[in-house]
Amino acid sequence: AIPIDISQPKQQIHELIRSVRPACLFVEEPLHWMDTESTQLNRSSILSFQQACSEFSETHLVDPLQSGEQLPTEQPDNHSLLHCVFTSGTTGVAKKVYLSQYAILHDALSVWETYQLKKKAVLINIGSYTSSLHLNALWRCLVNQGTFLPGQVKFEHPDAIRIRIETATCTVLQAQPGILKTLFSGEDSEGIPHIEHLILGGENLLPSQLCQLKEWFPDLRDLTYNYSSTETMLICSITGPFSQFAQWHRIPAGKPAPGKKITLVDDNRQEVAAGEIGEIAVTSAYLAEKINPATNPPKLLDVVGSNEKVYFTGDLGRWNEDGMLEHLGRNDRQMKIRGVRIDPVLIEEKMMQVLHLADVAVVAVKIEGATYLAACIAPPCNETSEVMHTRLSSHLPLSHIPQYFYSVDSLPKTERGKRDYRRLQEEVASFIRSGQTRLTLVEIKDDLIQHQILSFWKEVLTNKEIAPNQSVFQQGADSLSIFLVLHRINDEFGLQLTAHFFLAFPTIEGQAKQVARMQSEKAKVGSSVAAEELKRKLGF
Repeated sequence: AIPIDISQPKQQIHELIRSVRPACLFVEEPLHWMDTESTQLNRSSILSFQQACSEFSETHLVDPLQSGEQLPTEQPDNHSLLHCVFTSGTTGVAKKVYLSQYAILHDALSVWETYQLKKKAVLINIGSYTSSLHLNALWRCLVNQGTFLPGQVKFEHPDAIRIRIETATCTVLQAQPGILKTLFSGEDSEGIPHIEHLILGGENLLPSQLCQLKEWFPDLRDLTYNYSSTETMLICSITGPFSQFAQWHRIPAGKPAPGKKITLVDDNRQEVAAGEIGEIAVTSAYLAEKINPATNPPKLLDVVGSNEKVYFTGDLGRWNEDGMLEHLGRNDRQMKIRGVRIDPVLIEEKMMQVLHLADVAVVAVKIEGATYLAACIAPPCNETSEVMHTRLSSHLPLSHIPQYFYSVDSLPKTERGKRDYRRLQEEVASFIRSGQTRLTLVEIKDDLIQHQILSFWKEVLTNKEIAPNQSVFQQGADSLSIFLVLHRINDEFGLQLTAHFFLAFPTIEGQAKQVARMQSEKAKVGSSVAAEELKRKLGF
């Protein structure tokens, strides 16, 4: 069975038909845009439902029992029935994922129990290009006598979806947090009654969004937050009273689903130590049968001596103190700037929390050899870049505070409805080069750098009161403390200083001024060569 969502991009539909090569294609309406040559599909093989009904009427049907024909003795089992789901996910690379009926049924049965759904519940699933979600949700309802209502916010008016939900007295709603904003985009949008259980996934759920959810759904009692993918279906989830979710600074994705084992691995695919961040790998007998085209290195592997497979998701995670998985975003979004590892998800969460932003995306842009952090804010914020930078300095390391603040009406999306980070990077880089005023470069202030270096010395010298205008050697600094602080300064500001730096600048005030000068020169020249030349002039 190949579910084709006709609202998907035409290029994806062409690719799916070209790879599957069906003998016949049934459609509800004529597909005049279909490229039959590239899909290798005869135009005569495309039939409308009305045409199919007329050509295959009752007079053409033969009862095999009355005609004496024998029924097939071998019936296909759930392992041999495959669903082909076409997706590009967060990578933007087209791929086809083959799921067995066996795996889908297991997911349907386990999800209903894990989500603590009631029998015969009315479930509506809304999203954008979510054929795989619709497929899974449909089977979940079929095996549990529920009612399934699909919705497409990209092609249906929000008011129309709201009316369907209210008239059906829908009790369970499944969607992405960002998608829900579309339902309440109107100025006069009121809360939707009857929704008792909300199922969220597909993107991070922030604590700051909880109050808004309660306004949108006044009857809401239970909340489910899950982490899943097309290749694995449900990976883990957490379900509980709505009030329970307010206790977490970062809402966890929950514990592994039945039949799924989660391992966090490093770049060499070796398990990381407890408490460390690693790529999420899922091992189970209920994963995709095949992914086409295959990746290099392969992400879906057979487990030797077992009927299980392991799938490397490309997502980062960490176990919290309660033994639940925290989803930390895509591995390919992690970045290093001047030797410092940057977590854009952490920055985005802090910015939304501290600055009370509706939405923000953090990207790295490279200009003439230098890399900068830029925050793309939507919709535009009333505060200046300098004010935002100052407020963030109390909550983030200097290396994690964006140098550019870029305001847009809305963040761009890919065809699959995901954030288009590549397009954001191109837009920001273009505005930086053009010198337009919508972007503001924030220079790191001397007092902020001094505060950061002072905190390093206080940490190393066991919180001793330190005077910034006195020599650190007169205040207890020795060779070991020099080494520790030097390591922290180099990591924080992306420098390669040596111990001679402290001999030349023994006071914290002097150290901060020189570091600020080097950072400013780097930003102006936009090249590591300039920093090396500056260090040579200073005698380092």
